[in-house]
Amino acid sequence: PDVGCPIDRLYRECGKDDSCPYSCAHLTQQVECFPDECEEGCHCPLGTYFHNGSCITDCPCVVTEEILRGLRNATPGATPHPPSQVTLHGAELIPGEEVTSGDQIHHGCSSCTCENGHMECAFSACPQDGGFTLWSPWSPCSVSCGGLGNMTRSRDCSNPPPANGGKECEGPSVDIKYCQAPDCEDVTPGSPEPPTDMAGPADEEFGPWSPWTPCSKSCSDRHFPAVKTRSRFCPSGRNCSGESFQENVCNLPQCTGPDSPPCVDEECQQRNCSWNPWSEWSECSRSCGVGQQRRLRTYNPPGEKGVWCDDILTGNTERRFCNLQACIVNGSWSKWSPWSWCDRTCGGGRSVRSRTCTSPPPKNGGNECPGEKYQVRICNPKPCGE
Repeated sequence: PDVGCPIDRLYRECGKDDSCPYSCAHLTQQVECFPDECEEGCHCPLGTYFHNGSCITDCPCVVTEEILRGLRNATPGATPHPPSQVTLHGAELIPGEEVTSGDQIHHGCSSCTCENGHMECAFSACPQDGGFTLWSPWSPCSVSCGGLGNMTRSRDCSNPPPANGGKECEGPSVDIKYCQAPDCEDVTPGSPEPPTDMAGPADEEFGPWSPWTPCSKSCSDRHFPAVKTRSRFCPSGRNCSGESFQENVCNLPQCTGPDSPPCVDEECQQRNCSWNPWSEWSECSRSCGVGQQRRLRTYNPPGEKGVWCDDILTGNTERRFCNLQACIVNGSWSKWSPWSWCDRTCGGGRSVRSRTCTSPPPKNGGNECPGEKYQVRICNPKPCGE
C-alpha cells in the first residue's frame, strides 16, 4: 500500500486508463466525476470500486423512485389492475434500497437485472387466458307449434379476451336444448291458389310450396306415424316436372295409453330421453332401378330434469337404397325424317323417309320397336315427254 493510503487502496495519478469512475457512487452517477475525468489520490485498484468503506468488483444498484415509476409505467398491463409492488425475492422494494449485482427485481411479468451499478430491464406483458362471459338468455323455440324444435344460448370468450399468448376459453360457446312445441291448431288446408306473380309460358316451374299442414296427431307410432303434407300448384300452360305433393313423418313422442301415469315422481323427472325399436323397412319406392326404403322409430321424451337424445332432431328416420337391378326399357321410334328428293323427274319416281329406334333404344332385354323403319311414296307421276 502507498504511504498515507488505507490498506486496500493505492495512490493513483492521472495516467492512462486511470480515470473516473473510482467509486460506485461515480458509477451510478450519484456523484459526478471531475470535468477531465481525473482525480489524483487514494483510490481502489483498477477494476474495483469504492463502496461503503471497502473496494468491490461489482457495484450494487440503488432503487430510485424513478426506476420504480418507470418499471410500473412501462410494464404493459395484461389485467385491468396490474400489481403495484416491485419485488426482490418476493419482498416489496422501496426507494433508496440497494440491489446486489446479479439480482432481479420484478413487476408483473417484467423485470430489471442489476449489472454492476446499472439496471438492465426487460418489459413483457403477462399471458392472459380467456374467460367466458355469462350465458345469454335462451332463444325462443325454433318451432311455434306441432313438433320438436331447439333453443340456443351463447357466450363469448371476452371476459377477458385471451392476450399475449394466453389460452383460448375451454368449453362450448353455444349451448342447445330441445323444446316440445304445443300442438298446432287444426287447420284444414284448402286448395292452393295460383300465385299472383305467375310468369309467362316459358317459365316451366311450379309455384311455391304451401306451408306444411299440422301433424295428423299430437303423438306418433312407428306403425301408424303422424304425418304432415304440403302441395304446390302448376299454373295452366306450364309443363311442370317433379312432384306436386309431399308427405313427411312428424318427429313426435311415442303415443301412450290413456292409463299411463303422469310424470310427477322424482324417478320419472330424472328419466332421460330414449328411442323405441325401429319399424320394419317399407316397400321399395321403385320396382327397378334405384329406389329407397324407409323405417321409423319414436322416442320417449325425458323428464323435467332428464337429458334429450343426442340425435333427436333427425334420428327418427333411416333410409337405404333398394332394387338396384336395371329397369327393362322397350325401344321407341324417333320422329320421321323429311321425305327425300324424288329419284325421277317424271314417269313416276320414289321418295323415301326413315326413322330410328333410338327414342329410347331398347335396353336390358327390352323389346325392339314395332313397325317399319322406312316409308316409300310415289312422286312425279306425270308421263315423260308430255
